[in-house]
Amino acid sequence: PGTVATTSIFGLVSTCGSDMMGAVRNRFLYPFGLATYNTIRGWMRNQYAYYHQAPEWKLAVKGGDMCQLNPGANLAGHLRTGLSVTDAGMGKIELLIDALDPRRDVKAPKGTTAVNIKAVAAATAFDKNHYHTVVAEEQWLVPYSQQMLPPNKMLLDTGAQAGAIAIVMLAVEHYTGHPLPTD
Repeated sequence: PGTVATTSIFGLVSTCGSDMMGAVRNRFLYPFGLATYNTIRGWMRNQYAYYHQAPEWKLAVKGGDMCQLNPGANLAGHLRTGLSVTDAGMGKIELLIDALDPRRDVKAPKGTTAVNIKAVAAATAFDKNHYHTVVAEEQWLVPYSQQMLPPNKMLLDTGAQAGAIAIVMLAVEHYTGHPLPTD
């Protein structure tokens, strides 16, 4: 009985997780290959096993609740400022980035002129028979300079209903050369 339940849970997580990753894969510069899919599905399976009996799963960005999709760029080492993620209700997810001095708080390659901080939320009903992923995206393009910037709030409106599962992904993209990108 335990093996059947575990197989069923992984099947559900695999189906929903694959759909979610497929919906966001072209929004990032990092290519999503089989290893990326396996990483996210394994993480989702572990989260489900831990939280599935909880009436509500809290959004978190600390410790074991984070999943690193790009093993070549640890986000904690590239973006050194505080982050908080909260459920604002009605399918809206709020991401707050603390005050930021780009040169001090963002690790970037030589020649960087701007940094794009991209937040993407994917949400779907956690049901193998009735899933459809909705994606919301916000970006914060900042000049790579030594100027303190105030906190920034990003609102990701997924329109998700109660019972949906959401994943919030964050990326730091570096731009080199001039002029600064406008989109």
